[in-house]
Amino acid sequence: MRRPVSIASILLLLATPAGGQDTSASDPRYLAYIEAEENDGTGGALVVVRSDGKEEPRTLLERGVLAADIAPGVPDRVDDPAGGETLPESRLLKIDIETGEREDVLPDETAHYLGVAASPRGDIAFYRTVARAVEPPSHLAPAIPELRQAAVPVLAPPEEPPDTGNVAADGHEDGYALRYTNDPTGGAAHAEQRVVFVEATVAEELPVAEGEGESVTVRGTQGVFYCGAATCFVSWRENETTYTVGEFGDQGEAIAFAESLQPMEDLAGIGWQSEEPFPTPELIVLREDGERVTLESVEGFCECGFPPVSWRPSARRLLVAAMAEGYTTLQEYRANGRGRPRTLAEGSIFEGPGGIFDAAYAGDRVLTLVAGDSGPPGDLRALGGGVLREDVRAFDTHGSLLAYVTGGGAVRLLDLTTDEEVRLARGAIDVSIAPDTIEEDAPPPAPNDEGPPLVLLVLILLALASLGLGTALYVAARRRRRR
Repeated sequence: MRRPVSIASILLLLATPAGGQDTSASDPRYLAYIEAEENDGTGGALVVVRSDGKEEPRTLLERGVLAADIAPGVPDRVDDPAGGETLPESRLLKIDIETGEREDVLPDETAHYLGVAASPRGDIAFYRTVARAVEPPSHLAPAIPELRQAAVPVLAPPEEPPDTGNVAADGHEDGYALRYTNDPTGGAAHAEQRVVFVEATVAEELPVAEGEGESVTVRGTQGVFYCGAATCFVSWRENETTYTVGEFGDQGEAIAFAESLQPMEDLAGIGWQSEEPFPTPELIVLREDGERVTLESVEGFCECGFPPVSWRPSARRLLVAAMAEGYTTLQEYRANGRGRPRTLAEGSIFEGPGGIFDAAYAGDRVLTLVAGDSGPPGDLRALGGGVLREDVRAFDTHGSLLAYVTGGGAVRLLDLTTDEEVRLARGAIDVSIAPDTIEEDAPPPAPNDEGPPLVLLVLILLALASLGLGTALYVAARRRRRR
């Protein structure tokens, strides 16, 4: 378990600029970074610092922050777990940088928030997982508890077999039986009974001896069709399991029913064997006016994610570092949800050029963070260009300013136009830079201590001029008398 970082240690994070002129002093803005010993999925403390270094870092949240992005107008939107070591859920918060005041953005929605990005006009894109329980079809629902006991792949009819109406199931370690009948108590006459069943077992032999029955092709494999005294059956091998269906009057009817069977995962969701709901990912844009646009929503289980990473300055497009089973795809979505996303780059954590873990618009370029199978740190690259910085853990951009975290956890601010750089803090795993500059209060007029007031100077000059004129007239009069 990660030790919470104390306030005392956070106050020591401000470092001396690492050489060069601090070009951000004339354009000061806030940076927010997540302080943690390592990126182990439990989050860290949320700390803010000014880019001009005029204030010591301030901690807004002590622990559990998973992702953060500074929105326009100073407030900071962050993910804050509800508490506990297991992080069962999290909240999407808005926090004012100056006052620390917190506000739940979606107070009535239970989810696990994993990523957030704020547009230059205040829209929020967030990636979360929502616990969903897929409801199985009604004709299978009563059988699900028993079928969960089966250790073989379960095949079932997509609809209730005609003229039946009741279902019973038996699941066990070596197989299962799924039976539909219109006579659950066995009280109807034989001619009135209707029974349709699916049985499966790990046994490798078909239920009839060699030479008995008729060889048929069913579900793309060789099976056997055979009949008893009054009903017929079909058996075959599939997925290392022997399946049998019955009771039917002829071969065509039996094979048609066998062909209609579908995996239970297709009928009741991939998580049907679990009694607990399973997490499904969503990517949603929440506009400043309250309108909501769903960009991605996966109904079933999927090992995938859609973390938003950067908004275009116009707020009309959104970069998303989509991931699925070790592969990453940098995609550009329309913020209004229309059309399909455009793929800008692809990568893999298993092979070159590596997975794309972060990206951002930077003027007319797109910057990407590319790393290997162990994730960041990696190389900060311009899309289609060369490496800007190596050993980068996370980054963010606004205008010509680039904030990034090194592999060692140092927070650095780089001016892309001058290549001048300062170091602002240490111990970070993620960083965000504000789109707005900090408005400084105008200083009061300084008293003039360099000499007398201007009015007094004017009077002195006039007096000197009058004195000089008087002296000149007196000298001229003395000369006339001597003549």
